[in-house]
Amino acid sequence: MTTNFLGKRIGWCLIILLLAITALNAQTKPTAADHVRIGETYRREGKNKEALKEYTAAILLDSKNLEAYYYRGLVSDELGDQDAAIKDYTTAIGLNPGYAQMYNNRGLLYISRGDYDLAKTDLIYALKLDPKYVEAFTNLSLVSLRLREPTLGVQAADQALAIDPQFYEALYNRAMNFGLLGKYPLAIKDLTAAISIRPTDPEPYAYRAFTYCQLGKKTLAARDETKALALGGKLVEPCK
Repeated sequence: MTTNFLGKRIGWCLIILLLAITALNAQTKPTAADHVRIGETYRREGKNKEALKEYTAAILLDSKNLEAYYYRGLVSDELGDQDAAIKDYTTAIGLNPGYAQMYNNRGLLYISRGDYDLAKTDLIYALKLDPKYVEAFTNLSLVSLRLREPTLGVQAADQALAIDPQFYEALYNRAMNFGLLGKYPLAIKDLTAAISIRPTDPEPYAYRAFTYCQLGKKTLAARDETKALALGGKLVEPCK
């Protein structure tokens, strides 16, 4: 009788112990949010491959985790996998179509792939969601340049610079669009402003040299060509 009683007690103790172990494992098992946080730590440290694994683990646990798709899109882009990045941004947009940054980021990827019409659509929608999105205005000015729609490009850059007058990329893009319009003095003014912000970037020197050449100012063009080459840049076209 005593032996039987002890056996039952031992059996119940084992069951309680197993239940406790199971509960402990459940408590310590990382959640989707945990994986996203770990991924962010890796991403900030530049460990994109490790971050990618964490975001994927988060998505496996929660297929509607917006942050995981967004950040996986970022690291996929940084790792050179544009198709995967676009796919993740598209999924994220499906989960939350009101997130302007998703459209901007996908638009940039479309520009990189040469899908300019798709990029333009995304960037315009990003600006509909956030009318003060400087980067989206700047990127719209870039895609307008690629589509050879310089009037729109100038207008988009104007909007960006109205918000941030020192935004380098907007100044540079507006100068390029002014160049397409044949408004060379305005292009030179913007390029000079861009150079004052980033004096070690060879591109504005190279394009200003090309613009001076269009105006017949060969001495000024030669000076900028020398500077662009000294900074490791390439010329748009040698001035002859």
